Amino acid sequence: MIDPRERARLLDHGLDTLAGYWAGEFEPVPVQRPRPPVWVAGEWPNRRPVRRALRWDGLFPIGLPGPGTLAELAGEIREARPDGATFDLITELPRTPTSGPGSRRA
Repeated sequence: MIDPRERARLLDHGLDTLAGYWAGEFEPVPVQRPRPPVWVAGEWPNRRPVRRALRWDGLFPIGLPGPGTLAELAGEIREARPDGATFDLITELPRTPTSGPGSRRA
């Protein structure tokens, strides 16, 4: 198994390499400008993936416990990107069991 820090280093290297390809080091260049969007996933509450995602286009946090935490994270992102640049926060919050036809319980 690869050490998590080494895995993160390899991810950063790979993302930088892709950005170089998309900037014209590879043909054909993508039609998306400035490049295809990159969303970074990371296990909550680890802040390292959040910092990495802020250099790119979005974050898919895994393991958020609920809407309050999502609101807190969105606030942190707004503070970290005051320039108003577009940033996607993609998530699926835990489902609450419901009753009635078609409801399921794990």
